[in-house]
Amino acid sequence: MTRSILEYPKEEPKITDFTPHSCSKIYLIHVITPIFGGGVKPGENDLDMIIRPSSIQGHLRFWWRATRGAKFDTVTQLFNREGEVWGTPDSPSPVALQISQPSISLLRQRKASDYYGFQSKYGPESYVLFPAREKEASICKEGFSFQLKINWLKHEKLQHLRDQENATLRQEKKPQKAEKIDDIGPDVEAAIWAWMNFGGIGSRTRRGCGALFCKETAPQDVASIGKWYKDHLNGSGLDRQQQRTWPTLPAKILIGPTEGKPVVEWAKVIDIMRSFRQGVGIGRNPGSSSNARMPGRSHWPEPETIRKISGDRLRKHQPLDHPKDSFPRAELGLPIVFHFKDVLDPPESELCPAGSMRMSSPIILRPIAFGDGRKGVPLIIRLSTEPLNQVELKVGGKTIHSNGQEGIRNPKLTKYRGSPMSGLTTTGSALEAFVAFAKKNEFDEVGL
Repeated sequence: MTRSILEYPKEEPKITDFTPHSCSKIYLIHVITPIFGGGVKPGENDLDMIIRPSSIQGHLRFWWRATRGAKFDTVTQLFNREGEVWGTPDSPSPVALQISQPSISLLRQRKASDYYGFQSKYGPESYVLFPAREKEASICKEGFSFQLKINWLKHEKLQHLRDQENATLRQEKKPQKAEKIDDIGPDVEAAIWAWMNFGGIGSRTRRGCGALFCKETAPQDVASIGKWYKDHLNGSGLDRQQQRTWPTLPAKILIGPTEGKPVVEWAKVIDIMRSFRQGVGIGRNPGSSSNARMPGRSHWPEPETIRKISGDRLRKHQPLDHPKDSFPRAELGLPIVFHFKDVLDPPESELCPAGSMRMSSPIILRPIAFGDGRKGVPLIIRLSTEPLNQVELKVGGKTIHSNGQEGIRNPKLTKYRGSPMSGLTTTGSALEAFVAFAKKNEFDEVGL
């Protein structure tokens, strides 16, 4: 049962009181899946301040870009408006957040020693929580609430400040800003709506950790999710057909066929991804009869590609007819660490986007709760993003191979024997194939 006992911490975050020139809203937010890495240090929970205002501000910036930011044609236009709403290094934001931390007495830790309280060491939750499992770190249990108060300056006050700023710039004979500034209320509310329903707190939020529910912003029931999503997109007046250079919400989202306790539905949607990437008969062969837990050889072409590049191969692993020089799973998020268990196989390697160390997955997997928050359904969102066109394979931090788009998306990747993408995509895109795989498993598209 979710409880809502809210206490202010001893050191309340400082905020500017804009009254009477500000709008203010208070949201009661429930955490419906475990939190991983909710503290200042990566991968560690800080129970004294499990909800960090600075982190929420970052999430809201992202979701603002994904919603209201999609109407801009250029990055310059985007950044100019983003600065007006969320601030810049030289100009404070007209938006202020205040958090009422949950009582420490309500926070519980899920411990690695008991598989985090889930049924199996090999369950779908473990697939998501492997960074915590490797460090034997605890994670914060779901089922608590916190309060968010958000203030933002009214349009009249913003315009007054803009007029003053331009007057000063004229006196200093410096370039002036735009004469008019738009109301930021719709921008703030769109970011809040998207963050609460599709984002979260802590790390691994695109895999459903730290997922949130707020009755005020959530759909009323499962039947209304499609219309609810469509109405919010239409209300923003944005053109969803144009590709941007930053991630934006898509025209449609995918809803799973079951409804139940949100943390249970989270496991179900994670299992869809796990099955696609690693499932027996889909992503790999079954293990040997002597050790059924040990996975069999992968149906994906990356292991054979790495063996070819490195020249290392255990003799019993005879070459397969997989397309060489191919890394289709790169589209699902980077980095990917490849660890071969046998000594004569290739050394551990890491696949990264060219010129960077990581690329966030464009796939969001989480439950979306509705009504009073006691029930939810599995949710999949494929964010609209620019295609990945080049990757680098690294060993010990040094690039040993690079690959272009032909090795990331290619029709030949659907045609070899055992391809996990066979019949799911004509272009050889792992993103397209995953969406089709979800539909094959009774996920329905809803939205525009």
